[in-house]
Amino acid sequence: MSYDPYTIKVISGSRHSVDAIIENELKEYPKKDYGTVILHLSEREAEKTVRIIRYKTKEICDGKELKLKEGTYPFGTEISL
Repeated sequence: MSYDPYTIKVISGSRHSVDAIIENELKEYPKKDYGTVILHLSEREAEKTVRIIRYKTKEICDGKELKLKEGTYPFGTEISL
Protein backbone atom coordinates (compact mmCIF):
# COMPACT_ATOMS: atom_id res chain seq x y z
CA MET A 1 0.00 0.00 0.00
CA SER A 2 1.52 3.32 -1.07
CA TYR A 3 1.24 6.49 0.95
CA ASP A 4 -0.30 9.49 -0.78
CA PRO A 5 1.21 12.73 0.61
CA TYR A 6 -1.42 14.95 -1.04
CA THR A 7 -4.93 16.09 -0.22
CA ILE A 8 -7.14 16.87 -3.22
CA LYS A 9 -10.54 18.54 -3.06
CA VAL A 10 -12.85 19.46 -5.94
CA ILE A 11 -15.25 22.24 -5.01
CA SER A 12 -18.27 23.31 -7.08
CA GLY A 13 -20.93 25.87 -6.34
CA SER A 14 -21.78 29.53 -6.57
CA ARG A 15 -18.84 31.87 -7.13
CA HIS A 16 -19.38 33.40 -3.71
CA SER A 17 -19.42 30.08 -1.84
CA VAL A 18 -16.41 28.66 -3.71
CA ASP A 19 -14.42 31.87 -3.14
CA ALA A 20 -15.25 31.69 0.59
CA ILE A 21 -14.08 28.05 0.73
CA ILE A 22 -10.84 28.95 -1.07
CA GLU A 23 -10.23 31.82 1.35
CA ASN A 24 -10.76 29.51 4.34
CA GLU A 25 -8.53 26.79 2.88
CA LEU A 26 -5.70 29.27 2.30
CA LYS A 27 -6.03 30.57 5.87
CA GLU A 28 -6.02 27.08 7.35
CA TYR A 29 -3.42 25.65 4.94
CA PRO A 30 -1.18 28.52 3.74
CA LYS A 31 0.76 27.97 0.53
CA LYS A 32 4.11 28.53 2.27
CA ASP A 33 3.37 25.77 4.82
CA TYR A 34 1.38 23.25 2.76
CA GLY A 35 2.21 24.08 -0.87
CA THR A 36 -1.50 24.75 -1.50
CA VAL A 37 -2.43 25.18 -5.18
CA ILE A 38 -5.83 26.26 -6.53
CA LEU A 39 -6.65 25.13 -10.07
CA HIS A 40 -9.65 26.82 -11.66
CA LEU A 41 -11.46 24.12 -13.63
CA SER A 42 -14.50 26.02 -14.88
CA GLU A 43 -16.33 29.24 -14.32
CA ARG A 44 -19.71 30.25 -15.65
CA GLU A 45 -22.02 33.13 -14.91
CA ALA A 46 -23.10 31.93 -11.47
CA GLU A 47 -21.01 28.76 -10.97
CA LYS A 48 -17.40 27.96 -10.29
CA THR A 49 -15.42 24.72 -9.97
CA VAL A 50 -11.90 24.51 -8.55
CA ARG A 51 -9.47 21.82 -7.47
CA ILE A 52 -7.47 22.42 -4.29
CA ILE A 53 -4.27 20.40 -3.95
CA ARG A 54 -1.88 20.52 -0.99
CA TYR A 55 0.53 18.42 1.01
CA LYS A 56 -1.17 16.71 3.97
CA THR A 57 1.26 18.10 6.57
CA LYS A 58 3.80 20.89 7.00
CA GLU A 59 6.49 18.27 7.52
CA ILE A 60 5.77 16.62 4.16
CA CYS A 61 5.74 20.00 2.41
CA ASP A 62 9.04 21.06 4.00
CA GLY A 63 9.31 24.13 1.77
CA LYS A 64 8.57 22.24 -1.46
CA GLU A 65 6.30 23.94 -3.94
CA LEU A 66 3.62 22.18 -5.97
CA LYS A 67 3.88 23.43 -9.55
CA LEU A 68 0.98 22.17 -11.63
CA LYS A 69 -0.64 23.05 -14.91
CA GLU A 70 -4.38 22.86 -15.46
CA GLY A 71 -5.48 19.23 -15.60
CA THR A 72 -2.11 17.80 -14.56
CA TYR A 73 -2.05 15.03 -12.00
CA PRO A 74 0.67 16.01 -9.52
CA PHE A 75 2.09 12.58 -8.76
CA GLY A 76 4.40 11.87 -11.68
CA THR A 77 1.94 9.94 -13.84
CA GLU A 78 0.18 10.60 -17.12
CA ILE A 79 -3.24 10.80 -15.43
CA SER A 80 -5.29 14.00 -15.65
CA LEU A 81 -7.71 15.00 -12.94
